[in-house]
Amino acid sequence: MKILRRYAGYIMMMSLILSLSACNKDDMGLSDVNNELLNVKVTDSGYISAEPLDSRTATNGFETSFTEGDLIGIFTVVNGEVRQNNIGMLYSDDMEGWIGNLKKEPEAEAKYYAYYPWREELNGTVNPSAGDAAGFFKDVIDKWEVPTDQSTYKKYTACDLMVGEGTLQGERDVVFSLAHQMGLVVIQMPVVKYQFSNAEPKLKEYIIPAHGTFFTGVEPTLLHDGNYRYLVKPGVETTVEGGYEKNAVQHKFTKTLTLQPGKYKKYKVDGGTAELRNHNLQAGDYYMNDGSLLAKGTSLTEQQKQDCVGIVYWVGDPSVDDPILKAERPNCIHGLVCSLRDGNNSRWHEKAKIYNQTVQHWVAENTYGFRNIVTNTGAEDNMNQIMGYNNTKAMELFNMASENSSYLLNIIEELKIFRQQHQAPDFTSGWYLPSIKELYIMMNKDVPDIHSIEMPSGMNYDLLNSIFKEMGDNYADMFNSQKGALGKYYNSSSEHNVYKVWSVGSSSDEWGYYYTTVQESDKEYIYRSRFILSF
Repeated sequence: MKILRRYAGYIMMMSLILSLSACNKDDMGLSDVNNELLNVKVTDSGYISAEPLDSRTATNGFETSFTEGDLIGIFTVVNGEVRQNNIGMLYSDDMEGWIGNLKKEPEAEAKYYAYYPWREELNGTVNPSAGDAAGFFKDVIDKWEVPTDQSTYKKYTACDLMVGEGTLQGERDVVFSLAHQMGLVVIQMPVVKYQFSNAEPKLKEYIIPAHGTFFTGVEPTLLHDGNYRYLVKPGVETTVEGGYEKNAVQHKFTKTLTLQPGKYKKYKVDGGTAELRNHNLQAGDYYMNDGSLLAKGTSLTEQQKQDCVGIVYWVGDPSVDDPILKAERPNCIHGLVCSLRDGNNSRWHEKAKIYNQTVQHWVAENTYGFRNIVTNTGAEDNMNQIMGYNNTKAMELFNMASENSSYLLNIIEELKIFRQQHQAPDFTSGWYLPSIKELYIMMNKDVPDIHSIEMPSGMNYDLLNSIFKEMGDNYADMFNSQKGALGKYYNSSSEHNVYKVWSVGSSSDEWGYYYTTVQESDKEYIYRSRFILSF
C-alpha cells in the first residue's frame, strides 16, 4: 500500500527527469508495459588505498551508499553516436532499485555509459568515439567541480563523481560497476563514541566529535563510522588543516597531499582515539549542547541545566520514513529530542487564504525527492510517519523562492529565530518543526494510528512536563504555559489542505487522565510551537 500511495510522487519526479532528458514522459514505462525498457543495477567499486596494504587489510572501502532520491545519468552509444542522451534514473527503496526510461538498443554492439550524480547540464562534453567510460567522460571528469563545502552527506555525494560502462545480462538487465574519479581524504579525529545497550530497537554507535573540532578552508562530512571524508580533485595538490581542543589547548594538524582517481589516504589525528561510553538510551534522557547524554533521573547541577538543550522523547531511527533526513543527515539514526523551550506562538501561514494553494502544491511543482507534506487520516498515510525534517526542508525551500516572498510561512520564520537563540550541535539535524506523528508522540506515546485512538494517556506529556517543571522557568517551558496562544494546541509541519494544518493538543481532566487530540487547525490562527531535532 505504501508503494501505491507514494507512486504519484515518483511519477512527478520522473516526469521532471524525463522532460529534462528530452524524453517523452508518456513512455515512462514505470508499470513495465514497455518491454524495451532495461532494468538497471549499479555497484560501487569503492576507493582503493593510496598506501601499501598488508594482507590483513581490505583493498578497498568507503563506498557510496545510494539512498532514496539519488540519480544517475546514462548514455547509449551506437556506431560512434550518442543515441539516448543523459537519461535520468532515480533510486527508490520502495521500487527496490532504479526507475526511469532507459531503452534497450537493438544493436548488439551498442554501449551503455553511466555516471553519478546526475546533472541536468554537464560541465563538459562526452566523447562517443572513446573506447571506455573513462574516455567517454574525460572532459566531464576534467571539468568536474569540487566545492570546499562538503559538510553534509548530500553535499559530499554531490561531489563524488563516478563513471562506468554497462554490461548486458540476459534480455532486460544492464549492470554498471562505477569507479570513483575523485580522490578521498579520510580523517580520523578523536571522538566520543556511545555504545547503546538497547535491545529493542537495536541502535548503532553514536559519534560525538571532540570538543572544539574545526577545519580551516575545507568542510568535510562526518560519517557514522566516526571518520570525516573530504573529496579532492585528482592530481591537484590539496592542503587540509584542522584540529580540536583538549584541556583548553588546541591540537592542530596540517596535511598536504596529491591523490589519483579512486584513491584514498587516511590520517589519524593524535591516534584518532575514541572515548567509549556505554548507555541505555531512553525517553527522559537529557541531551546536552555538546551532544552528550545524561541518564533520565539525573539530578542536574545549575551548570548542567544551562548546558542542556532538550530531552530525548523517542528512541529509534527517524530516517526510516524520511528520505531527506537520510540523505542529508545519515548519522541521525538514534532518536528524537524535544526542545526545552516553546517557540514563539505564531500563525502557520498568515496569508493562506490569499495564497489559496497548499505548500505541497508548490513543492510538487518545483522540487523532487520530498515526500508529500499533505496527509489524510488513514493508518498508512503520512499522518503516521516520522518525517518532520522532510516537511520542514520543503517549507524552507518554499520561503526561499522569490515568487513566494509575499506569502512567507510564518512558522518557518519563527523557526529561524529559534535556531539563532537556541544552538543545537551542528552534527545533529538541527531544530525543525515536527510532523504530526512526531508531535503526537511528544504529547502521548508511539502508536500505530494516531487518528483512531480516542482516549489515550499522555505518557510523554506527563514525563516531559515533570522534567521541565523540575528544571524550572529559567531553563524550560512547561507545555501549555500561558503565553497568549489560542488554546492548548501545537502546530505540526503536516498540512491537511489549503487552509488547514494538523495540530495536537493535550490536557488532563479533573481525575488526572490525559487526553491527546489530533485536529485540523486554521493556518491563520495563532497556535503554539515546539521544535525537535534528530541525533
